Amino acid sequence: MKMNNVDKLQTKGEKFTEDNVSCTAPPPPYSAIFSGDTVPLGSRDSIMEEILEVLKKDDVKVLGLYGMGGVGKTTLVQEVVKRAEAVNLFDVILMAVVSQVPSMRKIQDELASKLGLSLGDDKESDSIRAGRLHEKLEKIGKVLVILDDLWKHLDLQAVGIPSPNKHKGCKIVITTREKDV
Repeated sequence: MKMNNVDKLQTKGEKFTEDNVSCTAPPPPYSAIFSGDTVPLGSRDSIMEEILEVLKKDDVKVLGLYGMGGVGKTTLVQEVVKRAEAVNLFDVILMAVVSQVPSMRKIQDELASKLGLSLGDDKESDSIRAGRLHEKLEKIGKVLVILDDLWKHLDLQAVGIPSPNKHKGCKIVITTREKDV
């Protein structure tokens, strides 16, 4: 009985050849889909303008943008950066991705590299690196620091970011999934 079933299956299988079986092509890589500049949605123009207006106010030091993953917080901030640069709203704009498991050194390195600042070798302590970054940022008149994808509290002083209350030209934008970060 089992041999009979095997013979039937083998006969059925022989009917399928490369000529009559097709496979769907794999999807294109994301780089092909998302290449080029981002195109802002018209519905977000008013939000971007509102963010820019808020960033112009002297009494606003920290701005938080929150929402579930994938809604476009990072894309929105990138477009705000383009517009802020176009009108010279800040002398320097820095952005670092924090992520779910933040690495102090990675954040410091991202910010420092955009400033052309060397934080020393790997033997330097985080606090010495933070001091160097802080010192450099203090010398900049108007600076916007964007911390993208923040999941929990981050000690800005430990990173080397000046307190916006002490450095009047420093503003911070945070993107996060949690309202209470």
